[in-house]
Amino acid sequence: MNFTNNWTLAKLTASAKAKALKVENLQNNPPADVVERLQILSNEVLQVISDEAARRYPGSEVFTTSGYRCLPVNRAVGSADDSQHPKGEASDTKLRYNGAIRNDLLVQIIKDLFAPGKRPFDQIILEYGASGLNPQWVHISYTKRRGNRRSVLRKVEGKPYTNFKLW
Repeated sequence: MNFTNNWTLAKLTASAKAKALKVENLQNNPPADVVERLQILSNEVLQVISDEAARRYPGSEVFTTSGYRCLPVNRAVGSADDSQHPKGEASDTKLRYNGAIRNDLLVQIIKDLFAPGKRPFDQIILEYGASGLNPQWVHISYTKRRGNRRSVLRKVEGKPYTNFKLW
């Protein structure tokens, strides 16, 4: 199922952990409300980022390492049941450019697109990595179930989530 030019249900449900846990059917066939939220996330956030990355960095690829996660997969990776991943509202995202992961470029795109007064988002979490401006991946979420919080956080291994000033 294609959501946008770059985002499909298959991309947002792919999971090696689901295969290892033998829950692929559950992982690859989310409920209809989750599919709807994944489509909204694709349209409102992921495709916008992909389009801007393609404009700035021709040949680049924005991809997800973890989109939707069924509850067994979500629990297996140590995430809380109230995470936005099982709701279809979040993606852990990276940018590949010239054969290298360039999340510093991804963060700059996100800063520009989602600055105050621009596009809405629920959470941006800059996860792991040497600095907040070059994380291992960027968790980005969007919801229509309630108002978007516009929360920006940083996660460092072994430490709690902390607020992060992106702008």
